[in-house]
Amino acid sequence: MVNRPVRSLLWLFAPAMFGLLPVSGEAAEASWRHSCVTALGEAARTGRPLVLVAKSRGCGWCRELERTTLRDARVVRALNRSTVPLKVEADGRGLPDFLRVEALPTVAVIAPDGCILANRSGYLDVPSFLGLLRSVIPDGGSGSQRSGISGPATAQGR
Repeated sequence: MVNRPVRSLLWLFAPAMFGLLPVSGEAAEASWRHSCVTALGEAARTGRPLVLVAKSRGCGWCRELERTTLRDARVVRALNRSTVPLKVEADGRGLPDFLRVEALPTVAVIAPDGCILANRSGYLDVPSFLGLLRSVIPDGGSGSQRSGISGPATAQGR
């Protein structure tokens, strides 16, 4: 039988032991940029693609994307290691036409030279988001040649 103090410690450390918390040194959230000019400049300078998430405060599917997919450790890791993540509010402001935003949320992957590599409107669950990254980023967003992303390479929005 485990004594009470040890049992309390087990509950405290259980999330980390079962992979429910980020591994030491890894961010719990993507390093979002909030300026298009800054993010495009960084993408050009680093050679990494820009991942733009256009959302709106009043959009339920946008909130769901932020609450689930964009907080998933695999998505955060892929965004931080291999891309320049950019999150923009589309409330009351027009986005550039070249992004072809038809609905919110929209996720666009943009090459360092400004060419759109992929553009998906609507909610993307974790496998779909990772599939979108894998379809346009050579290492699948893992930051190395050995991709840590698994699952089908689909990017269907809902």
